[in-house]
Amino acid sequence: MSEGHAFRRVWLPANKIVFEEGHAGEEAYLIRRGKVEIRKGSMSGAPTVVAALGQNEIFGELALIDYSPRTATAIATEPTEVVAISRSEFQRRLETVDPTVKGVIKVLCKRFRHMTRDASTPRDEVNWADWRRAPRKPKFRISQTS
Repeated sequence: MSEGHAFRRVWLPANKIVFEEGHAGEEAYLIRRGKVEIRKGSMSGAPTVVAALGQNEIFGELALIDYSPRTATAIATEPTEVVAISRSEFQRRLETVDPTVKGVIKVLCKRFRHMTRDASTPRDEVNWADWRRAPRKPKFRISQTS
């Protein structure tokens, strides 16, 4: 694949949805200018902004690393220019990374997905399964000697 197909410049108007939560990812994006918000729960009535990104920041890479659906929705909040990086080019470049580093990257992706899933749980909702019993008394005591 030629460099011309691996990278492409995209102009996004304000309020343009770049991709939606739950959809498959085929590209990652590098912001050249403008701003993009990453939002969880965009289809609910009250989305949560989990990141506000600007120049030289990348987004959408997670779905290209672990082939899972998008964890959030990305929306240009003002006129924005991005460089789209294709999945095939991203994977080609990832293949040059040391296998140990690739393993660490995949673990970090998994942890990040768990964190963003947990962050999207409404704060005012009580999950009684998370409540713990009163702290137990220690089985031993540290005594002071004179």
